Amino acid sequence: MKLEANSIEELFSMSEKHEELIRLIDRVIQETAPDLNRYLITTKSICMVGYGKIPGRKKTTKNSDPLISLAPQKHNVNLYIGAEKNGTPLPQYFIDSFGKTAVGKNCIRIRSVKTLKIEVLRELVRETCLWADLKNYKYGRHNAKQQEQ
Repeated sequence: MKLEANSIEELFSMSEKHEELIRLIDRVIQETAPDLNRYLITTKSICMVGYGKIPGRKKTTKNSDPLISLAPQKHNVNLYIGAEKNGTPLPQYFIDSFGKTAVGKNCIRIRSVKTLKIEVLRELVRETCLWADLKNYKYGRHNAKQQEQ
């Protein structure tokens, strides 16, 4: 299901039965990671909200490679995570934590507000941001060594 939206607000409003869910997830992401730039992504096949950028990737298009993205679908809301841990996509570490929610390689499919585990979502967003910060050497050993010198 591709929605044709010109703004994030329009995308949320057009999400019909998932509007409450997508707004809640968006609010949790913004509260947990307020420094992530939020923007609308529109391609030929999908319209979604992106948050931040995956560090170290070459841009293939104007809005490519969001660190986190959120897309309303026909039966659920897809949450895409662009981070990894030990070479494994980060959502794989949260498979059991989300309960009955379907988790793919980089995607978590959330069906309703009732099934959303907000604290698990917050932890996933925090882990994703930590991965991006380490990837950018904002925190961790490389930055600490540079500051000491």
